Amino acid sequence: MTPDQTTNNPLDPNYKDPITEEAVLLPDEIKTIVEDPDIPEETKLKIIASYSRTQIWAYHIPPGDESKKLEEASPGIIAKLHTLIDSQRKRNNKLKKLNSQREHNLAARGQIFAFLIALVAFSSTVYLISIGKTLEGSILGGATILSLVGAFLAATNKKINKD
Repeated sequence: MTPDQTTNNPLDPNYKDPITEEAVLLPDEIKTIVEDPDIPEETKLKIIASYSRTQIWAYHIPPGDESKKLEEASPGIIAKLHTLIDSQRKRNNKLKKLNSQREHNLAARGQIFAFLIALVAFSSTVYLISIGKTLEGSILGGATILSLVGAFLAATNKKINKD
């Protein structure tokens, strides 16, 4: 590739950003304004103070030309950026894993407690029926089954709506 050819890859040293070439005041233009003797000093100061340049890159590091300029201005900055990006990625992965483990543990505890409550309710149902309180035992057993089915359906609907 020849030096005048450009690519669409922002990491390529030959990449030229089309936006910065037309859409914003470039530092060279500001320099010519500052050097112009016909413009009042107060106006020059306002122009310099109001100059701002914002760029959003598709990657975490600046594109080729900007990376070179940054590296020349502050040697080692790109390596530091890579280190920061890598540590941030590791931290995010660690937090996602921790969050996933917490959700799993919470779900497991909920299932264990639901099983224990159902076991107590069914044991109480069997006991009530065995001592002759058939109506009370049947009501308790039916209510337990309805509660379990309702909780299962609510959890299933919540999972479907979440997806």
